[in-house]
Amino acid sequence: MYLKIRSVGQDAGMISHLLAKNPHNLYDRDEKGARVRIVYPVFTEQELEVLLFVTPDPVELVKGTPDSYDITQYINDREFAVSSLFCSYLRSALGTALNGKPKADYTEWVQHPFPLEVSFGPVASNLPDDVMTLLFTSLGYEVRLERPETSYSFKLKERSTIRAVHLTGRTTLQQLLRQLFVLMPVLDDYKHYYIGEEEIEKLHRYGEGWLREHPQHAFIARRSLRFAPLLRLYRQGLPEEVAHNFDTRGRFLRATDEDADSQLDNGTAEQAMNETETSSSDLLDGSINEMDKVEIIVESEEVAEAEATAASELAQKTAKAPRLNELRYEAIVACVGELQSHRSVVDFGAGEGKLSERLASIAGVEQVWAVEPSAYAGVRALDRFAAMEEKGANVVPQLATGSLFYRDERWSRHDVMILCEVIEHINEARLPMVMRTLFNDYQPQTLIMTTPNREYNAIYELDEQRMRHADHRFEWTRAEFQTFCQQWSEYGGYQVTFEGIGERSDEYGQPTQMAIFQRIGGDKG
Repeated sequence: MYLKIRSVGQDAGMISHLLAKNPHNLYDRDEKGARVRIVYPVFTEQELEVLLFVTPDPVELVKGTPDSYDITQYINDREFAVSSLFCSYLRSALGTALNGKPKADYTEWVQHPFPLEVSFGPVASNLPDDVMTLLFTSLGYEVRLERPETSYSFKLKERSTIRAVHLTGRTTLQQLLRQLFVLMPVLDDYKHYYIGEEEIEKLHRYGEGWLREHPQHAFIARRSLRFAPLLRLYRQGLPEEVAHNFDTRGRFLRATDEDADSQLDNGTAEQAMNETETSSSDLLDGSINEMDKVEIIVESEEVAEAEATAASELAQKTAKAPRLNELRYEAIVACVGELQSHRSVVDFGAGEGKLSERLASIAGVEQVWAVEPSAYAGVRALDRFAAMEEKGANVVPQLATGSLFYRDERWSRHDVMILCEVIEHINEARLPMVMRTLFNDYQPQTLIMTTPNREYNAIYELDEQRMRHADHRFEWTRAEFQTFCQQWSEYGGYQVTFEGIGERSDEYGQPTQMAIFQRIGGDKG
């Protein structure tokens, strides 16, 4: 992780005094499980370049956390990506400049604008390029995003989601650092600590003088605070004229919008971006399901009546349009219920156990295995299953740690096996091995598989290269998915049928596609 600041011009060297870091001394500290270094590659009174470089210890990052036994810690980007973790090191190393508290001799320079060239990264963001750019151009910066070259020995993805951000502009050093301190976690959409009311104070403190005037104020607040109660508290601390226009749903407003009617459809986008149980964020994070939590401030009875009517219509629309995740579960449960043989069911990639819970309620099901590699998700699944047992459920799913990459005799010859939104999280190069294990070794009577329909992303107005979830290795069109399934059904001695799930588009089909493999000579439904 790095942050580089460069300035050329009269008095550029004064930045070193604002940073309170001697250009002739190496700053090298171990802080919170990371090595933090500050160096000056270039320093004169007219030209300065300073580099903050952080190297976290990946083992220290997971010590004492529920993730310490989670195998996914070995394949994530947290030790490399600029995030809230990096901001904690930034605040520790550059706190003097961030808070505008240099030695008394240099106080007057705190409000002095410098010509600055800034680079930081790597940034692992689920935001498209234009959104990232607008967050900074709205502050007066020129922005350039740089992607690393990708050279895979097999087809992994079209381009890297990692970017370096380059900014050019004229501002005070303190203002720059405050803006980065707020916006870096917004780009990354991850915080390594509990998000509580102290986050509100951080936004007010470090957003002073710029955040309330930012056209994406609500969007930034939503990505920073995440939860509706915190957003309401935050708005209560805003001046009345600012709070009146603050959209608690945190919708992103594109620069080309001329009025509110031309904003992106947040409810639709949320369906796309919440494709999996593990998804905790999305580009347009405002859910219409939380309209009842939004405190509406109005100036007249007429406005109040109009908004009440709109809210009522929106609630009716929402009630008729359940989330895609729920529609998937309903479709799978219905499919399993219609099978002649469904006594034993294996739910691969069970996550928090939401689908497994529903499968256990199907008449005729006697056993459900919830197979999940993540210890963190498994703990939440155990809580769910314990609640089922307390309520006297006839069948309670049994949690098991497992992976599709390792053969396990326990999963052989079951009636039904389910991979709900699983295969797109596997690199395409490894899929043949997984499919051989499923069809040759496990040989379920019925295999149900769902995956996103890439064509439908156009309905969500996603960038052509962008996927619905940051962890997706690929997303297939209907033709690609059907070709893949036909090949493996013939190889494994199965017949396959296809269904769609979700609202249908004449041009793009449905958002989720489902394949139902049935062993030839086995269960015909």
